[in-house]
Amino acid sequence: MKRISAFLLSVLFILTAAMPLHSMLTAAVTYAFGVEISAPATIFVDDTINVTLKLKDITTPLAGVEYVLTFDNEFLEPVIKNNTNDEMKVFMAKTPSGIWEQMCRYDEASSSYYLRFVAEDGGTVDSNLIKTATDLVINIPFVVKNVGSFNLTVNNTDNYGIDKNLAFLPGLGSSISLTASNDLNRFSVDLALPENIYQGSKTNLTVTITNNKDNSGLIGTEFKLFYDNTVVSPVIKLNDNEQMNVFLTQTPDSAWEQMCFLDSTKSCYIIRLAAKNVGSVDKEILKVGNQITLTIPFTVTGENNASTTFSVTNESCLATNNIPKSVIGLGSSVSAIILTGEKITLDTNSSLSLSALGEKTLLGGVKENTSISVITSQFLNTGLIIKGFNGNEVTSGVCKTGDVLCLYDGNILIDSVTVIIKGDLNRDGKVSSVDYLYVKRAFLGTISLDDLQLQAAYVAGQPKLTAAAYLIIKRHVLGTYNIYS
Repeated sequence: MKRISAFLLSVLFILTAAMPLHSMLTAAVTYAFGVEISAPATIFVDDTINVTLKLKDITTPLAGVEYVLTFDNEFLEPVIKNNTNDEMKVFMAKTPSGIWEQMCRYDEASSSYYLRFVAEDGGTVDSNLIKTATDLVINIPFVVKNVGSFNLTVNNTDNYGIDKNLAFLPGLGSSISLTASNDLNRFSVDLALPENIYQGSKTNLTVTITNNKDNSGLIGTEFKLFYDNTVVSPVIKLNDNEQMNVFLTQTPDSAWEQMCFLDSTKSCYIIRLAAKNVGSVDKEILKVGNQITLTIPFTVTGENNASTTFSVTNESCLATNNIPKSVIGLGSSVSAIILTGEKITLDTNSSLSLSALGEKTLLGGVKENTSISVITSQFLNTGLIIKGFNGNEVTSGVCKTGDVLCLYDGNILIDSVTVIIKGDLNRDGKVSSVDYLYVKRAFLGTISLDDLQLQAAYVAGQPKLTAAAYLIIKRHVLGTYNIYS
């Protein structure tokens, strides 16, 4: 009996689908219910949203309801278009206590859903009738396609319900306006500098790219990084041999590549990154919550107390997700004040070391025949002046034990480090027979070694002069031992 009643309701809906509702109603219309449409207040392109439909102002319990939801297909794409296998059953987020059925249809030509819902028992069970606004809740999912404003409408025509006596009752439609925009926070590019940046030194700008909410994952990104060329200068200016690969500090599965370019005329890096397998390998995709980190070195050329700013504009932040579709992101900026450099600082990637000897700072790990240019490249500071043991400035050649790297603020020396080369006692920058003879004569008491020469002679793993030092230096000269291994 229940199935027969439901069938009758269905037949009534089908028959009336071809009949104008106004032909069944008198001129003076009293609406038995209204249809209320709602959607999220803030929507973004590529979001999947639910459009919710509820009944309101219900004057008579209803055993069935039918209405048409029309939308603008320039802005919305239906998620569910087919109903041959009852796919649109999921629209019914809430129904009265019993079982309800749907006979919905999507009409692409008119950009409309024809929505029909009936009680399976045909309205014979009172508890299964629609009586309040929360009894029947319909959620219809759409994907937001484009930026702009648009309407969703349920009109008065083809909008009616059926009561338990199978009487047709008119319904009142409604409309809402929505505005879709681009979500700038789908991914973000954040910039960071060290707490202090010093005049005449190198500084590293850290760039962090975060997938904030793109569930399909990101497989490529592009943005413009602007800098102030009056205060800082890029260290890496060419990329013809992929020199900018060193920017890539952290990427998913270490499997992203760069196609970066320095546009010095506009004082910006154009940063382009992509997963090598363009999304076909899952572990290479930048998932929600994950990050890419870049480290980009600059030389600080500005004066003391000068201000500098790095920035990435929102307009330049683009990414490709794994659909694939282009999405935009949120840029950022970071500023700093240039300070007078107070310390000579090794690059974190340097193999050299600094240690204290009384009031002096010693530079260790330097090998014989190391050029001055190689030594100065190991430091974050620029403009270092090298002075020989005799106090004269040295601009070329090899470093020697006792050479001093000096950092000046104007004419004032503010820091220095002294070079120690193991085995180089005679201060010529290389290890020869002269050097082990220095050790021998020191044992015999015919010469005295100063503190720096002693540091160069400490090759036996202990801070004192022993016969082992003599043998190690001699064997190094003969080629049977390597002091620096």
